[in-house]
Amino acid sequence: MKRLIPIHEPAAQRSGLALWNLAFRPFFFAGNVFTILAMLYWVSILVGWHLPTPYGGALFWHAHEMLFGFVVAIVVGFLLTAAQTWTGVPGLQGPLLGGLWGLWCLARIAMVLNAPATLVVFTDLLFIPLAAGYLTYQVVRSRNWRNGVFLLILGGLFTLNLVSHWSLRLSDHALTQWAFHTTVMLITVIMVVIGGRVIPMFTANGIGEQRTLALAHLERAVFLLIPILLSLQIAQIWFAQVQPYLGFVLLSWGIANGWRWWRWLHRRAWRVPLVVSLHLAYGFIPLGLMLWGGALLLPYLPVSAGLHALSAGAMGSLILAMMSRVSLGHTGRALLPPGSMPFAFAAVWLAGILRIVVAIFTLPSSPLVWLVVGGLWSLGFGLFLWSYTRILWSARADGLAG
Repeated sequence: MKRLIPIHEPAAQRSGLALWNLAFRPFFFAGNVFTILAMLYWVSILVGWHLPTPYGGALFWHAHEMLFGFVVAIVVGFLLTAAQTWTGVPGLQGPLLGGLWGLWCLARIAMVLNAPATLVVFTDLLFIPLAAGYLTYQVVRSRNWRNGVFLLILGGLFTLNLVSHWSLRLSDHALTQWAFHTTVMLITVIMVVIGGRVIPMFTANGIGEQRTLALAHLERAVFLLIPILLSLQIAQIWFAQVQPYLGFVLLSWGIANGWRWWRWLHRRAWRVPLVVSLHLAYGFIPLGLMLWGGALLLPYLPVSAGLHALSAGAMGSLILAMMSRVSLGHTGRALLPPGSMPFAFAAVWLAGILRIVVAIFTLPSSPLVWLVVGGLWSLGFGLFLWSYTRILWSARADGLAG
């Protein structure tokens, strides 16, 4: 058994302000504020308001900032927090954490204000390597090589972010689209990996039942399909002929994840908001993968349906569910969410469903449609802020570090 490095510093010694005690605190808080403002800005553009053009144009900005602005911030906040538990090495905190958070904020401001490209690219691209650097320190110091997979994933996200900026310089719309589609695919890999680790465990703990044991052949299928999927996606840059094969693999991965999800479900899960929210969120993954795969095989099915099932649906709902649980568990509080959170989960889940329906049936892009979808999304994350801001800014309830 690997020796873990104990964490025993009093909270007061780790940071003068609780917000900077662990990475989930500032990134969950700021990420929620940002996604609400970004969604309201995007909806304002869609309904016809003439607003200043952000870096890369409105469409590029929306896709980039929802993925590399919002989602990546939450992923980094989660990984740098969870790694403390996985490795036993204290997480990033204090001034270093504040500096990383400040860099993320600067990049978001530079993007929306259409600052000089050099400033935008430098601040935006530097964020992931700095976060990965501290995660590398935790993994290497603890020799917890199993979690090195997240370093590879962060490296992939950095590369895709670089490609997205480079595609702007080349004015290559196809390359931009490929970079964002591949980013959705890679973030889905993160959700599948982390979901497999925590959802069965959280379900068992939440309902007081034994954990559902993994099926070895099913888990092998889920993880063996990942490198095949990513390889075919990369090959699409040069060989358009691989698209049908990619569609078939996406369908297969969706079916495998659907079977996995179905095995995790338990009838008592519906009584526990922090559990059912995870299951409803993960259910978007097989749906999105099958819609995406089907779109590559059937010309009348839009790819955007699958992409939005995975982004607006799975990412939005799973992020909200995980933040709600992590923010309680890592602040020493009982795993009982505030009474507003079931409404928050429902709002974001419904926003994901409506966005898929709009994409599948190519409904008219009326202002009302975008106001409803954007309003539900903003309501869900707004309720999280209403319920959790005090928790994120306050010291742990049990007096421990974190």
